[in-house]
Amino acid sequence: MRLMGFQYRYSPRRYAIDLQRVFRILDRPAVYRVPWSRPTLRGICRLDRWVVPVIDLREPLGDVQGDITGTFITYMESEVLVAFPVGEIFPSFGRDDIQKVVRQTDVPLCPYELHTRYGLFHFVDMKTLLTRHFGDLWQ
Repeated sequence: MRLMGFQYRYSPRRYAIDLQRVFRILDRPAVYRVPWSRPTLRGICRLDRWVVPVIDLREPLGDVQGDITGTFITYMESEVLVAFPVGEIFPSFGRDDIQKVVRQTDVPLCPYELHTRYGLFHFVDMKTLLTRHFGDLWQ
């Protein structure tokens, strides 16, 4: 699977996650948090033609105030990227918020977007940030 010249690698052994179920979970008013050790965090959901592992981060990262909800992680070569939803899915989370996250965490914003029927996603390189936040558990 290729996106903007990058080759995606994913394991077919990963658990499949239904995207509609994921969005129903994210739409709940209550905070939904899955322990990192759960195998579902290694799972994949089908986003149109793209296959993307899913994680739900409901707490502030670094110095960012407020919650970053419904982020999607995809494994890309040896890097880990997080796709921040923009537009119809989470209207209040836009480009300015992404730039704020990037500025406050010193994480570079990747120069491409992913357009899906569920909305527009920006990918942010979160490898360093996730290591700082979760330690070695995410690897």
